[in-house]
Amino acid sequence: GSPAMLYVDSDYSIEVQDKNQVRLYSSLMSTQKVSSDAIASLAATKITYTNSTAGSIATTAQARFDQWVSIKDFGAVGDGITDDTVSIQTAIDAGVTNIFFPDGTYSVTSVINFSTGNIKLKGVNRTQLWSLPFPQETGATMKLDHTGHGFKLTNTSLETTNTTSNISFEGINFFGNSNGSRSSSCMLFDTGGDAKFSRGFYFYDCSFKWFTKVWAFTESSVGADNSALDQVGDIQITYCNSQFNDLIYDTGALGANRSVNGFVYSNNDSGNNTGGIRATFLNGSMRDNILEGQADDL
Repeated sequence: GSPAMLYVDSDYSIEVQDKNQVRLYSSLMSTQKVSSDAIASLAATKITYTNSTAGSIATTAQARFDQWVSIKDFGAVGDGITDDTVSIQTAIDAGVTNIFFPDGTYSVTSVINFSTGNIKLKGVNRTQLWSLPFPQETGATMKLDHTGHGFKLTNTSLETTNTTSNISFEGINFFGNSNGSRSSSCMLFDTGGDAKFSRGFYFYDCSFKWFTKVWAFTESSVGADNSALDQVGDIQITYCNSQFNDLIYDTGALGANRSVNGFVYSNNDSGNNTGGIRATFLNGSMRDNILEGQADDL
């Protein structure tokens, strides 16, 4: 077989036997050791990792860690009290592709900005259905402890070189401010200026409560051409739950030439929202949704 390496930082005794319990080697006091500093600094790139499933290929521990990065690696606590805003923003700005949110409640006290793309935020629990008592904060929950916007996606259309595309949210509960004034929106798309056409915004298995608008649009500035090409594309909302919001989805703040090109809203359930969906879109699909207890239809 392969030789074994034992990493210890103190004196030790050792005895090696074969399968018949015949002593092959023994040492009552061995002093050949590696310093504690060397062990502490052992790089993950030097450690081999192999999944226990048959057919798995060996890789390094570092490569395995890089597949998903925990938000707690950036200092988030998730106890519902500690402000985790800076930790979340830092992880997004670092360009981490896959950010994992362990079970916990993450307090957010100001808007989180996305100015680049190719990012996935994933939690450990599915949607929170209508139930008492409130709030139901289980799984991975983002709790907005302020009345502003939750997440702002800038450069989400038009013609700058820096675009925000291919962003996914999966298995996360988003709770707005439930004390007094509600949070303005959970997801705010800013289509202002002359940016590039951006596409690929995916929301799967998430829940949303206590927002003025869950998905909202704004135009912080009008581009020079103000053309019909100034659009956002491919927004997909599937298997999500929306409760106790004023509006679920609203593109009403977009200019005359603004729309969403490619909109899918399917297999969602919602109830007790004041209003439903106000959408201007091209090539859209809305099917297999459950809407209950709403003042307005889609």
